[in-house]
Amino acid sequence: MVAEITSSVGPPHSSATGLPVESAETIHERASSVWGRVVSLIGHFDLDPNRALDVFLDIFATHLATHYAFLLALLSLSPWAPTVSPQAPPPSSSGTRFDDVLANAELLSDGAPSDSNKPNDVLAQVLGFKFTNHNVSESITVPSNKLTGFSASGDD
Repeated sequence: MVAEITSSVGPPHSSATGLPVESAETIHERASSVWGRVVSLIGHFDLDPNRALDVFLDIFATHLATHYAFLLALLSLSPWAPTVSPQAPPPSSSGTRFDDVLANAELLSDGAPSDSNKPNDVLAQVLGFKFTNHNVSESITVPSNKLTGFSASGDD
């Protein structure tokens, strides 16, 4: 699956502008073709969809700066794509209180309790797990061996 996705990301975005060098239609067509093959791989090898999502997010993180348009197109075809809810007209900015904004947001939601099996919830849970268990500030240091005088870095 990794090879399928990474071999199909296409040309990198322009280093001058950061924008894709291909048209949106070309990117979407390629993403659609790749998504079909990824689904086939998941089904043929009986891959865990949540693990496939985890791998996709790793690929996304690695190629975000140079291929975001393709990766977003690929994500939009997946069952984990965000659902677009109808938007209410924005409240007028004059005299709008924070409580009014929250009330409008509640009206836009369906009011049903969150179902943890919805695809968007799965995406949020996998991302949350990845962020929770990723601690950049933690580094492993190997102390030098006081008995032999050798350090782990090999500088001695």
